[in-house]
Amino acid sequence: AGGLHFLRTIATDDLVLHELIKELWLRRVPIGPVPKDIDFKVPKGPPPHIVLLSEWDTAYGRSLGMTFAAEAFDRPVEEIMANRASRKLRRREGQSRRQLHFYRYLRGIDGQLPGDPARESSERSPKKSAEAAAMEGTEGLNQADYLRRLARTLKEDDRTWRLTSGIGIRAFGLLGSDTYDKLMILRALRPEFPEAIF
Repeated sequence: AGGLHFLRTIATDDLVLHELIKELWLRRVPIGPVPKDIDFKVPKGPPPHIVLLSEWDTAYGRSLGMTFAAEAFDRPVEEIMANRASRKLRRREGQSRRQLHFYRYLRGIDGQLPGDPARESSERSPKKSAEAAAMEGTEGLNQADYLRRLARTLKEDDRTWRLTSGIGIRAFGLLGSDTYDKLMILRALRPEFPEAIF
């Protein structure tokens, strides 16, 4: 009305995730049915494992993983959530659904949350890098030791999957709102999985 037109400049989550899934296919990491807008031959053998790391303590972080699964497997989000809650997801859908694994973390791995006055002052006068914090013991709210445990758990799971299905983790998705958390997770996991896509 009045000659005004609404123009969305940021894509919705489902559109972004659709492009992300398409990118995985283009990088030879198939998940779910082949997207309609790419021409691709499904490789033989078991599907590669994909790990989604998302925030546990925000509704956005918890729901984004479910949205990814719904988009990847072309199912309603409600069905994905119901199947996951009742533990039917893996049994009912067979091997293809077993390739997607959810892991959680709490926001503020470095001990600071977005918008904290302490973080804003430390950004103006940096004392420690995220890399240094990830290598040290924890202090207060710092969860850097969790990253070491997470990396160890993922390496063990990767070894188990390689033994049972012959293929391990090929891709990681970091779904969250705190850029610093993502940087710390990347620094902790990339050396352990140098051939995986992040």
